[in-house]
Parts: sequence; C-alpha cells; structure tokens
Amino acid sequence: PKKHTELKSDYAKNICRELKVKTDECCMVGDSLKELEAGSRMNALTIGVTCGLTGEKALSQKCNKVIFSLKELPDVI
Repeated sequence: PKKHTELKSDYAKNICRELKVKTDECCMVGDSLKELEAGSRMNALTIGVTCGLTGEKALSQKCNKVIFSLKELPDVI
C-alpha cells in the first residue's frame, strides 16, 4: 500500500495534469509535515503555515518557506 504522502502527492499531480500545469510551477501549502513532504515529492514549492499543530522549527526543516498566516501567502507566491 502507498504511504499517506504518496497518496497526497499523487492526488496533487493528478490535479496539475488536469489543469495542464507543471508540478514544479505549483506550490503545496500546509500545516503538517506530511503535506510538505508530499509537495517535495512532486518538486513543488512548499510553504508551511504555523496555524496548525506543527511549529515553525519543524516546518522550516521540511519546506521552502514558513509563513505565520495565510494572509502572507500572496507575498510569498
């Protein structure tokens, strides 16, 4: 069976394919390490949001950028 991160990255890849967008032109935004690992698996820009249970230090080790609020997202992408 596939791991949770593989399923998330497969799902995201399918969305990219349907929209005719390259995965490396997308970003995965999440508050969990599994979401960010899935984004990394598909070579997407990964953005961690500290509004969930995962703290800034842990997020910063798994993503390209950490933000503290979704309000910051437009400035990052």
